[in-house]
Amino acid sequence: MGVYDGGFQFDFRQGDAKKILIIGITVIIFLLLIFLISQVDLSFKQDALSTRFEKNPVKSGEQTKIFVTVTNNTASDAAKVPVSVSAKEKTEFDIYPINEKFNGEIQLLSTGTSREITFLVNPIGEVLPGTYTFVIKITINGQLNEKETVLTVQN
Repeated sequence: MGVYDGGFQFDFRQGDAKKILIIGITVIIFLLLIFLISQVDLSFKQDALSTRFEKNPVKSGEQTKIFVTVTNNTASDAAKVPVSVSAKEKTEFDIYPINEKFNGEIQLLSTGTSREITFLVNPIGEVLPGTYTFVIKITINGQLNEKETVLTVQN
């Protein structure tokens, strides 16, 4: 028998509508709380990639360092994590890692740990004053993380 057949009825009583409304509101509030808790958890999760310059702004022709912190915020240990830093204006800057043990990738990065890699940012000749964008890319357990940061060059 179907819902529209005469043999099947929901058989609501007069006070049941109020109970169903209360149950429905309770379910909606519960789902809303679960959503809010999941969003709060995401906001406290540490970024996998953070950067800072030793000095910003710099004078034209002046070197600086960029410090790149890589954090494994995934659920498992990571191996061979590639880290690259490049200038969007590739003809304006040379960028070299200055950590002796760093060869372009972090060999092992346990869950919840981080590594800081220092790169030397060397202008090629006298660069014009302005802002220059640097792109930092890492891949941890198949997850690509990319961040852009800006260096200001002054006269």
